[in-house]
Amino acid sequence: MLYHSLLLKGNILTEKKLFEYYYIAFSSLNDLVWVKDLDGTFLRCNEMTIKIIGIEKSKILGRTDYDLFNKVCADCLRSKDIEAISSENPIKSIDQLTLSDGTFKGFFKTTKTVIKDNKENPIGVLGISQYLGPENFKSENFIEENTFNPLRKSIISIKNNSIHIWDDLEKILYCNKEVIDLTRNEARLLSLFIKNNRLTLSYTVIYDEVWFDKINNFNESVVKTLIQNLRKKLPLETIKNTYGVGYRLKIVEKT
Repeated sequence: MLYHSLLLKGNILTEKKLFEYYYIAFSSLNDLVWVKDLDGTFLRCNEMTIKIIGIEKSKILGRTDYDLFNKVCADCLRSKDIEAISSENPIKSIDQLTLSDGTFKGFFKTTKTVIKDNKENPIGVLGISQYLGPENFKSENFIEENTFNPLRKSIISIKNNSIHIWDDLEKILYCNKEVIDLTRNEARLLSLFIKNNRLTLSYTVIYDEVWFDKINNFNESVVKTLIQNLRKKLPLETIKNTYGVGYRLKIVEKT
Protein backbone atom coordinates (compact mmCIF):
# COMPACT_ATOMS: atom_id res chain seq x y z
CA MET A 1 0.00 0.00 0.00
CA LEU A 2 1.08 3.45 -0.74
CA TYR A 3 1.41 4.95 2.75
CA HIS A 4 3.66 7.94 2.15
CA SER A 5 3.79 11.73 1.81
CA LEU A 6 5.76 13.27 -1.03
CA LEU A 7 7.51 16.53 -0.16
CA LEU A 8 7.07 19.54 -2.39
CA LYS A 9 7.92 22.80 -0.58
CA GLY A 10 10.89 24.31 1.22
CA ASN A 11 13.55 23.45 -1.39
CA ILE A 12 12.94 19.78 -0.75
CA LEU A 13 11.26 18.67 -3.99
CA THR A 14 10.22 20.92 -6.82
CA GLU A 15 6.94 20.11 -8.53
CA LYS A 16 8.81 18.97 -11.63
CA LYS A 17 11.01 16.65 -9.57
CA LEU A 18 7.98 15.31 -7.75
CA PHE A 19 6.36 14.14 -10.96
CA GLU A 20 9.63 12.66 -12.17
CA TYR A 21 9.53 10.42 -9.09
CA TYR A 22 5.94 9.48 -9.86
CA TYR A 23 6.96 8.47 -13.36
CA ILE A 24 9.84 6.35 -12.06
CA ALA A 25 7.58 4.68 -9.52
CA PHE A 26 4.61 3.88 -11.74
CA SER A 27 5.75 3.98 -15.37
CA SER A 28 5.80 0.19 -15.62
CA LEU A 29 2.20 -0.25 -14.42
CA ASN A 30 -0.34 -1.28 -17.06
CA ASP A 31 -2.93 0.80 -15.21
CA LEU A 32 -4.36 4.29 -15.43
CA VAL A 33 -2.25 6.70 -13.34
CA TRP A 34 -3.02 10.36 -12.72
CA VAL A 35 -2.45 13.24 -10.32
CA LYS A 36 -5.01 15.91 -9.36
CA ASP A 37 -4.78 19.05 -7.26
CA LEU A 38 -7.10 19.73 -4.33
CA ASP A 39 -9.74 21.18 -6.65
CA GLY A 40 -9.85 17.99 -8.71
CA THR A 41 -7.96 19.43 -11.68
CA PHE A 42 -5.87 16.87 -13.58
CA LEU A 43 -2.16 17.76 -13.43
CA ARG A 44 -0.61 14.59 -14.89
CA CYS A 45 -1.82 11.38 -16.52
CA ASN A 46 -0.05 8.45 -18.17
CA GLU A 47 -0.47 6.99 -21.65
CA MET A 48 -2.74 4.19 -20.40
CA THR A 49 -5.21 6.81 -19.13
CA ILE A 50 -5.28 8.43 -22.57
CA LYS A 51 -5.66 5.07 -24.32
CA ILE A 52 -8.48 3.71 -22.16
CA ILE A 53 -10.45 6.91 -21.75
CA GLY A 54 -9.96 7.78 -25.41
CA ILE A 55 -9.42 11.50 -24.90
CA GLU A 56 -6.38 13.48 -25.98
CA LYS A 57 -3.96 14.42 -23.21
CA SER A 58 -4.42 18.13 -23.92
CA LYS A 59 -8.14 17.70 -23.25
CA ILE A 60 -7.54 15.94 -19.91
CA LEU A 61 -4.88 18.09 -18.23
CA GLY A 62 -6.24 21.27 -16.70
CA ARG A 63 -9.75 19.85 -16.55
CA THR A 64 -11.83 18.12 -13.89
CA ASP A 65 -14.06 15.04 -13.80
CA TYR A 66 -17.04 17.30 -14.53
CA ASP A 67 -15.48 18.23 -17.89
CA LEU A 68 -14.80 14.60 -18.85
CA PHE A 69 -17.61 12.48 -17.40
CA ASN A 70 -21.36 12.74 -16.90
CA LYS A 71 -22.55 14.41 -13.69
CA VAL A 72 -23.48 11.22 -11.81
CA CYS A 73 -20.07 9.73 -12.54
CA ALA A 74 -18.24 12.98 -11.77
CA ASP A 75 -20.06 13.41 -8.44
CA CYS A 76 -18.98 9.92 -7.39
CA LEU A 77 -15.36 10.43 -8.47
CA ARG A 78 -15.14 13.80 -6.74
CA SER A 79 -16.54 12.39 -3.50
CA LYS A 80 -13.75 9.79 -3.50
CA ASP A 81 -11.15 12.52 -4.09
CA ILE A 82 -12.43 14.42 -1.06
CA GLU A 83 -12.50 11.24 1.03
CA ALA A 84 -8.89 10.44 0.06
CA ILE A 85 -7.71 13.96 0.91
CA SER A 86 -9.04 13.65 4.46
CA SER A 87 -7.93 10.04 5.02
CA GLU A 88 -4.67 8.63 6.34
CA ASN A 89 -5.16 5.48 4.27
CA PRO A 90 -5.72 4.90 0.54
CA ILE A 91 -9.37 4.92 -0.55
CA LYS A 92 -10.47 1.97 -2.72
CA SER A 93 -13.52 1.71 -4.93
CA ILE A 94 -15.06 0.12 -8.00
CA ASP A 95 -15.94 2.95 -10.43
CA GLN A 96 -18.20 2.96 -13.47
CA LEU A 97 -16.97 5.56 -15.97
CA THR A 98 -19.29 7.22 -18.48
CA LEU A 99 -18.06 10.18 -20.54
CA SER A 100 -19.94 13.46 -20.77
CA ASP A 101 -21.24 12.45 -24.21
CA GLY A 102 -22.77 9.27 -22.76
CA THR A 103 -20.06 6.84 -23.93
CA PHE A 104 -19.68 4.01 -21.39
CA LYS A 105 -16.00 3.16 -20.75
CA GLY A 106 -16.43 0.25 -18.33
CA PHE A 107 -15.63 -0.59 -14.72
CA PHE A 108 -12.38 0.24 -12.93
CA LYS A 109 -10.82 -0.79 -9.63
CA THR A 110 -9.40 2.43 -8.22
CA THR A 111 -7.16 3.46 -5.34
CA LYS A 112 -6.72 7.14 -4.42
CA THR A 113 -4.01 8.36 -2.05
CA VAL A 114 -3.50 11.84 -0.62
CA ILE A 115 -0.25 13.66 -1.45
CA LYS A 116 1.12 15.86 1.34
CA ASP A 117 3.79 18.53 1.61
CA ASN A 118 6.54 18.63 4.22
CA LYS A 119 4.14 20.23 6.71
CA GLU A 120 1.70 17.33 6.31
CA ASN A 121 -0.77 19.55 4.43
CA PRO A 122 -2.70 17.86 1.59
CA ILE A 123 -1.72 19.20 -1.83
CA GLY A 124 -3.28 16.68 -4.20
CA VAL A 125 -4.41 13.15 -4.96
CA LEU A 126 -2.65 10.26 -6.70
CA GLY A 127 -5.01 7.85 -8.46
CA ILE A 128 -4.37 4.42 -9.96
CA SER A 129 -7.12 2.47 -11.73
CA GLN A 130 -7.16 -1.05 -13.13
CA TYR A 131 -9.52 -1.60 -16.05
CA LEU A 132 -11.91 -4.46 -15.24
CA GLY A 133 -13.97 -4.53 -18.42
CA PRO A 134 -17.54 -3.73 -19.44
CA GLU A 135 -19.27 -6.10 -17.02
CA ASN A 136 -20.78 -5.13 -13.67
CA PHE A 137 -18.23 -5.97 -10.98
CA LYS A 138 -19.98 -4.18 -8.11
CA SER A 139 -20.79 -7.24 -6.01
CA GLU A 140 -19.53 -7.09 -2.41
CA ASN A 141 -17.60 -10.32 -2.87
CA PHE A 142 -15.66 -8.92 -5.81
CA ILE A 143 -14.73 -5.75 -3.95
CA GLU A 144 -13.73 -7.67 -0.83
CA GLU A 145 -11.62 -10.20 -2.71
CA ASN A 146 -9.95 -7.91 -5.19
CA THR A 147 -9.42 -4.46 -3.71
CA PHE A 148 -6.90 -5.34 -1.00
CA ASN A 149 -3.55 -3.76 -1.85
CA PRO A 150 -4.17 -3.05 -5.54
CA LEU A 151 -1.10 -0.81 -5.52
CA ARG A 152 1.48 -3.53 -5.82
CA LYS A 153 4.28 -0.95 -5.83
CA SER A 154 5.05 1.02 -2.67
CA ILE A 155 7.47 3.91 -2.38
CA ILE A 156 9.64 3.25 0.66
CA SER A 157 11.83 6.35 0.47
CA ILE A 158 12.90 9.28 -1.65
CA LYS A 159 16.30 10.41 -0.44
CA ASN A 160 19.49 11.85 -1.91
CA ASN A 161 18.14 11.54 -5.47
CA SER A 162 17.40 7.86 -4.90
CA ILE A 163 13.99 6.24 -4.78
CA HIS A 164 13.42 2.85 -3.16
CA ILE A 165 10.37 0.94 -4.38
CA TRP A 166 8.95 -2.39 -3.22
CA ASP A 167 7.04 -4.54 -5.71
CA ASP A 168 4.92 -6.77 -3.47
CA LEU A 169 3.64 -8.95 -6.31
CA GLU A 170 7.09 -9.92 -7.52
CA LYS A 171 8.70 -9.50 -4.07
CA ILE A 172 11.45 -7.30 -5.54
CA LEU A 173 13.15 -4.24 -4.02
CA TYR A 174 14.35 -1.55 -6.44
CA CYS A 175 16.61 1.45 -6.03
CA ASN A 176 16.24 3.72 -9.07
CA LYS A 177 15.05 0.68 -11.06
CA GLU A 178 18.11 -1.36 -10.02
CA VAL A 179 17.24 -4.60 -8.23
CA ILE A 180 18.52 -4.96 -4.67
CA ASP A 181 19.09 -8.62 -3.84
CA LEU A 182 17.10 -9.88 -0.87
CA THR A 183 17.06 -13.28 0.73
CA ARG A 184 13.73 -15.11 0.92
CA ASN A 185 13.25 -14.14 4.58
CA GLU A 186 14.30 -10.53 3.98
CA ALA A 187 11.66 -10.29 1.26
CA ARG A 188 9.05 -11.83 3.56
CA LEU A 189 9.93 -9.35 6.30
CA LEU A 190 9.82 -6.30 4.03
CA SER A 191 6.46 -7.39 2.64
CA LEU A 192 5.18 -7.79 6.20
CA PHE A 193 6.34 -4.28 7.12
CA ILE A 194 4.74 -2.76 4.00
CA LYS A 195 1.38 -4.41 4.68
CA ASN A 196 1.47 -3.24 8.32
CA ASN A 197 3.07 0.13 7.74
CA ARG A 198 1.37 1.89 10.65
CA LEU A 199 1.97 -0.88 13.18
CA THR A 200 4.86 -1.81 15.46
CA LEU A 201 5.40 -5.54 15.07
CA SER A 202 6.62 -7.64 17.98
CA TYR A 203 9.41 -10.20 17.76
CA THR A 204 6.90 -13.04 17.99
CA VAL A 205 4.67 -11.64 15.25
CA ILE A 206 7.65 -11.20 12.93
CA TYR A 207 8.91 -14.70 13.70
CA ASP A 208 5.51 -16.32 13.18
CA GLU A 209 5.02 -14.58 9.83
CA VAL A 210 8.53 -15.02 8.43
CA TRP A 211 9.27 -18.47 9.81
CA PHE A 212 5.68 -19.69 9.55
CA ASP A 213 6.89 -23.26 9.07
CA LYS A 214 8.75 -23.15 12.42
CA ILE A 215 6.25 -21.41 14.69
CA ASN A 216 7.01 -23.61 17.68
CA ASN A 217 10.73 -22.80 17.59
CA PHE A 218 10.67 -19.06 18.40
CA ASN A 219 14.14 -17.49 18.44
CA GLU A 220 14.48 -13.77 19.15
CA SER A 221 18.12 -13.64 18.04
CA VAL A 222 17.33 -14.74 14.47
CA VAL A 223 14.73 -11.97 14.25
CA LYS A 224 17.30 -9.38 15.35
CA THR A 225 19.82 -10.71 12.83
CA LEU A 226 17.26 -10.56 10.03
CA ILE A 227 16.33 -6.98 10.95
CA GLN A 228 20.00 -6.02 11.01
CA ASN A 229 20.63 -7.52 7.56
CA LEU A 230 17.57 -5.90 5.99
CA ARG A 231 18.51 -2.51 7.44
CA LYS A 232 21.78 -2.64 5.49
CA LYS A 233 19.80 -2.76 2.23
CA LEU A 234 17.46 0.15 3.05
CA PRO A 235 18.04 3.87 3.70
CA LEU A 236 18.93 4.89 7.24
CA GLU A 237 16.08 5.08 9.75
CA THR A 238 13.70 3.11 7.55
CA ILE A 239 13.20 0.40 10.20
CA LYS A 240 12.56 1.86 13.64
CA ASN A 241 12.78 0.03 16.95
CA THR A 242 10.49 0.69 19.89
CA TYR A 243 12.29 -0.67 22.93
CA GLY A 244 10.49 -3.59 24.49
CA VAL A 245 7.76 -3.55 21.83
CA GLY A 246 9.14 -4.32 18.38
CA TYR A 247 9.84 -2.81 14.96
CA ARG A 248 7.98 -0.81 12.34
CA LEU A 249 8.68 0.59 8.90
CA LYS A 250 9.14 4.37 8.80
CA ILE A 251 8.79 6.01 5.42
CA VAL A 252 11.83 8.24 4.90
CA GLU A 253 10.75 11.63 3.59
CA LYS A 254 13.97 13.64 3.72
CA THR A 255 16.13 14.40 0.73
